[in-house]
Amino acid sequence: MDKELVKRMEGIVVYWSKQVRIGLLDKDQNTPEDMLCLKDEYEFWNHNEYGEKPWDLDKAPVFNHVDSFIQRCKDMIEVCESMVVFGRFDETEVIPKPKFGGSKGLDFEQWAERIENMFNMGLDEIENCNLFNPNSSLNSRLYLD
Repeated sequence: MDKELVKRMEGIVVYWSKQVRIGLLDKDQNTPEDMLCLKDEYEFWNHNEYGEKPWDLDKAPVFNHVDSFIQRCKDMIEVCESMVVFGRFDETEVIPKPKFGGSKGLDFEQWAERIENMFNMGLDEIENCNLFNPNSSLNSRLYLD
């Protein structure tokens, strides 16, 4: 029963991650904190599916997985917000490379470029590890074992 609940909640996270992407494109949308909480979904599903007969379920391990996944989502929101600062990513405008004046200006520009390159390499690593793919073997090991 625990695995079934985790799989259901992963489906909800996939749905809401699409909503987050839409929200990132439209900054007037609700923030993820305003969205349906997975624990609320569990309570709703448990009540509607089983009514007076509650699940015989060890909630702590399930919600440890859910809380870990929610924290990953929050971390990714921070990464997305930092993409504008460190990676010069923005959907609405092209952000020019910073220009520094003075005798150390060129050194600062090279330093900023190195930071941007390191940030982009970090983004590539995040993208390659499939943290949010519910079918990846990493998530199967983390959430279903």
